[in-house]
Amino acid sequence: MKDFAAKLRIAMAALACNGTKELAARFRAVNPATDFDASRAYKWLANLARPRGSGVYRDLAVVLDLALPMEWVLGSDAGAFAEAVAARYGMTAAFLLAQATREREPPAASDPNQWIAGHFATFCHSQAPHYQGRVTRGSMVIARDRGNGMVATYAQNMPFGRAEAVGPVAFAGANLVFELRAPAVSGVMQYVITLRPSPPASVLLGYIMGPATMHPSQPPFASRIVMVRVPDAAAEALAASNRYLEAGEERTAAQDLARLGLPVERTPGLDAALVAALRSEPSWNTGSDRFPLDAAEAIVTACDALWFE
Repeated sequence: MKDFAAKLRIAMAALACNGTKELAARFRAVNPATDFDASRAYKWLANLARPRGSGVYRDLAVVLDLALPMEWVLGSDAGAFAEAVAARYGMTAAFLLAQATREREPPAASDPNQWIAGHFATFCHSQAPHYQGRVTRGSMVIARDRGNGMVATYAQNMPFGRAEAVGPVAFAGANLVFELRAPAVSGVMQYVITLRPSPPASVLLGYIMGPATMHPSQPPFASRIVMVRVPDAAAEALAASNRYLEAGEERTAAQDLARLGLPVERTPGLDAALVAALRSEPSWNTGSDRFPLDAAEAIVTACDALWFE
């Protein structure tokens, strides 16, 4: 398709969409099975990728209510497309083209909440005595709140049922900090602190801290945590598959991520990178740990490849 990024911006201007999430909602309204989603749209708008199939182009014509064949939508340039959209919505083509070509700040500078929000499969070390040495696969959902911030919901499927902790997320210096409270477990607090991510925030890396609620004495603990972004469409499957992994199952975690819709075949080193991020030894005395930056770089590289076509 010619000028696809410009055409998406023209559509956003004509429909008065305040961002790609609102445009994605328009696509879902006309086709619940559309391949258009906000995370892909960021890449398309940056000319980093194009839709693989024709469905998105067909949906674009329907979203804009253009009585034009998909072939025309594919082959027209930005100018002709702007004229057609302007005629349909009573605007001027010059205005729409200005919206399509004006300088835009990258999401990282303008609104990091837009590209951090999403669904993540989480991996951390189990603190329950019965599951000692195993990895807990949970979920983290980060959403924009009603103001200008973010709120997160961390969930695990425990032997006694689903446990959730909810709270605000904010940047603090070079880190992203989660302050989570579990209302069903006497308001227990859990904290997560991660390295500051860069777009597309394909993985968040850091530590989870709090009381070990499955331990009889509930001692405080800290564990490395790896949070891998998964498609928003996998939300139900993500929640349903939370569990304690079998011993050693983290070494084949890519299979779990594949079932959640990630194209893991693009990154054959993903399993090794995830294990290294969780288990690599610190380079100083036992009792002190700092997230290893070489392991962080390896898994960020592997996970970014899942989102860039």
